[in-house]
Amino acid sequence: MIRPLTAADRAVHLDMRGRLWSAPRNEHEAELGALETKTSFTAFGAFAGERAVGFAEATFREFVPTIGVMPAVYLEGIWVEEGYRRRGIATALVRAVEAWALLLGCSDIASDALLDNTDSQAWHRCQGFAELNQTVNFAKKIRPDP
Repeated sequence: MIRPLTAADRAVHLDMRGRLWSAPRNEHEAELGALETKTSFTAFGAFAGERAVGFAEATFREFVPTIGVMPAVYLEGIWVEEGYRRRGIATALVRAVEAWALLLGCSDIASDALLDNTDSQAWHRCQGFAELNQTVNFAKKIRPDP
């Protein structure tokens, strides 16, 4: 079953985030706390009975430079527990994000994958995403942090 994640799901949502993105739990708590207050953010969970086995997070963006579309929904992250993969759960999560995007009036969703994560790139292609470009991003600090 796929459904929006709620405040009651926060602990399992944080656990799943920690399995996808390696950051300390307190950083996930702070980030999720900030995101949950925004109407431009959504998260869906995949459940096998009462057990959470996957999630997807997405944001509404006014502009996504890589696709040149205004506005669009960005699939920020998606994860399915290893024992539940290849069962259509990730596809169902993407479909939930697509339905949310359509409700917001968006005709496109975007996502990304790291250059060395060929599994993620292959998964995106299987989901119908088209590769637009490959980039290496740079930044240069010109003023020290206050």
